[in-house]
Amino acid sequence: MISLCFLPLLILLDSSLTYIISSLVFIYYPVDLLLAVWLVYLIKTPILVVISNLLPRPRWISSRLPFALTLGFAPPLYQTLRFFLTSQSPELSSVFSSSLLFHLPLPLSCLVWDLILPPSNTKETSGRDEREQTDKKNFTRLVKLSKRDWPYLSSAFVFLFLALTFEMWVPYYMGRMIDNLSNNYREAEFLEAIIYMAVLTISSTISAGCRGGLFIFSMLRLTRRLRRLLFRAFIRQDIAFFETTKTGDISSRLSNDTSLVSRSIAANVNITLRTLIKCVGHYLFMLSLSWRLTLLTFVSMPLISIVQSIYNKYHEDLVKKVQDSIARTSDLAKEIIESVKTVQSFAAEQEEVNRYEESLKKTHNLQMWRDMTRALYLLLIRIINLGSQVSMLCYGHTLVLEGEMTTGAMVSFIMYQMESSNYIRSLIHMLSEITHSAGVASRIFQYLDREPKISTSGSLCPKDLRGEFEFRNVTFYYPSRPDTPAVQNLSFSLPPGSVTALVGLSGGGKTTCVSLLERFYEPRNGEILLDGRPVAEYDHQYLHSKVALVAQDPVLFAGTIKDNITYGLISKSNEQVTEAARNAKAENFISDLEQGYDTNVGDSGAQMGAGQKQRIALARALARKPKLLILDEASSCLDVETEHEIQQSVQNIPGLSVLIIAHRLRTVRDADQILVLDGGRVVERGNHTELVKNKEGAYYKLLKNGD
Repeated sequence: MISLCFLPLLILLDSSLTYIISSLVFIYYPVDLLLAVWLVYLIKTPILVVISNLLPRPRWISSRLPFALTLGFAPPLYQTLRFFLTSQSPELSSVFSSSLLFHLPLPLSCLVWDLILPPSNTKETSGRDEREQTDKKNFTRLVKLSKRDWPYLSSAFVFLFLALTFEMWVPYYMGRMIDNLSNNYREAEFLEAIIYMAVLTISSTISAGCRGGLFIFSMLRLTRRLRRLLFRAFIRQDIAFFETTKTGDISSRLSNDTSLVSRSIAANVNITLRTLIKCVGHYLFMLSLSWRLTLLTFVSMPLISIVQSIYNKYHEDLVKKVQDSIARTSDLAKEIIESVKTVQSFAAEQEEVNRYEESLKKTHNLQMWRDMTRALYLLLIRIINLGSQVSMLCYGHTLVLEGEMTTGAMVSFIMYQMESSNYIRSLIHMLSEITHSAGVASRIFQYLDREPKISTSGSLCPKDLRGEFEFRNVTFYYPSRPDTPAVQNLSFSLPPGSVTALVGLSGGGKTTCVSLLERFYEPRNGEILLDGRPVAEYDHQYLHSKVALVAQDPVLFAGTIKDNITYGLISKSNEQVTEAARNAKAENFISDLEQGYDTNVGDSGAQMGAGQKQRIALARALARKPKLLILDEASSCLDVETEHEIQQSVQNIPGLSVLIIAHRLRTVRDADQILVLDGGRVVERGNHTELVKNKEGAYYKLLKNGD
């Protein structure tokens, strides 16, 4: 029943408060009647807001706050307009007499509000509240991240206050100068006003420059700090994360989002504080010049607030869609460029151009909607401001004719009012922009807080490591294929100093075994042991110094050959580099190069041949002095003689176990044990001599079909 009486209760409560507060105002502070109307409603509105939040409300009311605000400010706005337009004297309502007439705008305003912003269901409301709480936490977290910049930010705030203080006095002295010219000209006062204006303008400009420079400096420091933390968070994630997250999204977070978020502390807070101080200062000056004209300017504020609220709601969604579309377009362009050889080999250039143009078109359409929304918003705001300015000029003209204002005061008031309307709009926009930036920060903090699924908390670093690896009943599913096992109940061991070969058809699980040994993934069932201890117990860096991988198409980084061989090593002696290159049979071709080990390999090793890249990668692996060397088709681009020499060289390294992944079975004939994988299981095991005896076995079929 109480919810059904929500509206009558508020109207009755409003009338009672009006009567009580107006009586107290007139008894203790006799003031002008119009000013008394505003004082009464400014005092009672906070009370109405609190009480309306305590009362149950009907479902058709989307928000209590618009009701309370409308209830509080509709009557004074109505009476102010009526006074300025018809010169009818304002009046305070009694408890029952004219309250219905005064509160008639209330249901109409609420109805319009609900039509423009329809009520949300409970889930949407709770979700929105949760997002607001998250945004506040994110903003607080950003402030903490900016702790190192507080000396610069504090200095910037000081210069901000000085710049605004100096700037706000300029229109005042301009009005005095105009009064001096229009009335009795006094040269001393005229020169005094000019000197004050010049000094204030110069001081304001210098202070504003210092303020802007310090804020920008702080913003750049925060951006660099965020990018460093975010990149560190990305680089320690597990491989499954990079398989499910697009490169374009990662690049967008590192470049666009970090810049946007850093602006929420430096640039946005700077603009918000500057706008707030200017707005308050200008209205104080306006009140000192004419409180009647100042009240008239308040008429447009509710309309501007409603337009701004609607704009913020739709514009934020469009901005997010545009950012996501740009990220997808960037990701598509990167994919096409990286695969340009494949594109040209299939003559699919036009097809890829069409795909990219289609993506650009979608982005362009979203940007058009975003810009059209902003254009409509600006049009409505300017129409409201224009109407407010016309009303103000008409009434100001009356005040000047009646002698209640001078021409100079009117000019000063117009200058303050023109700027203050922009400041109000900017203030509302910047408050939403800070919230939006904090919302964008949630995506960054989501990555910063993400813990890798592959734990790197192991601490085991034994000095004497035998290097015996063992798969014990290992079952694993890729995150992208959770219903199809890549390997199942897999068990085998790699004895120290032995050579083991994994062979089988594509999709049999060979590469998966390598990924599990490198701890790119964790098995769902079973465990992988090193010297009888789970590999998860070993220190991350220690484990990867004992397991080295050389892939078929190895990745080289831009830099010299020496830089690539010593990549990731703490000690980088020339003897270590030379020995590794010699064992990889790369020393000869490196010596023939003009700059030797200082030769630049180019971007991704583009200046090196395929065989040279494989030998450099092998030297990089051997420089670590590992216990297990994994060769995943690592010699596929080498001739038979060089391949044989490398195998002999590697097998002569004491204590080194070698795991060979091969499709060409001639490379595994001399292996101590050969494991044939099919469907993620070991279907055969033994050496070459033992396996070829079984004419019906999988190895024999592979040998017959391959060689």
